[in-house]
Parts: sequence; structure tokens; C-alpha cells
Amino acid sequence: MQPRPVQKHSDRSLTNVMDNTLVIFGCIALGSLTVLCVTLTFVAVGARKDLGKMTITMEQVGKDVGELKDRALPLFDQTSNVLKITEVTLEKLDDDLDRLSRGAQLFESAAREVKNLQTMVVDKIRAPINDITSLFSGAIRGFSEFTKTILDK
Repeated sequence: MQPRPVQKHSDRSLTNVMDNTLVIFGCIALGSLTVLCVTLTFVAVGARKDLGKMTITMEQVGKDVGELKDRALPLFDQTSNVLKITEVTLEKLDDDLDRLSRGAQLFESAAREVKNLQTMVVDKIRAPINDITSLFSGAIRGFSEFTKTILDK
């Protein structure tokens, strides 16, 4: 018996096998890309819901800070008025005590310290509170507008 001659594949059949292999790998790649896109879509939908909740929370925080500012400023004004009335009262008391004796000097010093304290408290607290609340409210409004713009698109 004689051995069979080895048949060589023609270039055409090898090309067909390679083409089929490329088509199969291309289909696998497209399927993987499709799964990736679907997964990213689910992630984006979940992120959008979370971003919407964050936006609502930040808007509420902004409203709360605004209410705090609205309530704090009149309190500072009232404190300033009370301190002014106290200053006037202490000045009158100082005048009366000047007539009595050397003890009046102690009350005069106290009146000056109260006046300095009142000025210092009002000057140091009012501006930073206004700045902080304005900055925080502006940042929250900016963030809210940013997230609304993103969500609308």
C-alpha cells in the first residue's frame, strides 16, 4: 500500500477560514460592545437618579441656609439695638456716678468696655456671616443650575 499524497490547502480555502474567523471575532467584539453599552446605560440611569436626589438635597440645604441667614440677621440687629440701649443707659449711669465719687471711674471703664465689645461683636460677626451665607447660597445655586443643566440634557 502506498501512502496517500498530502494535499495542500489552497490559498482560497485558507482565506475563507481566516475570513470566517475574523467574522466570528468581529461578532464577539460587537456583542461585547453591546453589553458594555447596555451596562453603561443602566449605570447612567442610576447615576441620574442619584444626581437628582443630590440636587434636591442641595437645594433644601440652600433653603435652610437662607432661612438661617434670614433669622440670624434680625437677631444681630436686635442685639445691636440692645447693646446701643445698654450703652446709652450706662452713659447716663456714668454721668450720675461722676457726681458721687471716685467709684464712677470704674463704671466709666465698664461702659467703654461694653461699647468696645458691642462694636467689636457687631463688626466682627455681621460681615463674615453675610459673606459665608452669600457664598454658600451662591455655590448651592450654581451647583443646582449645573445639575439641572446636566439632567436636562
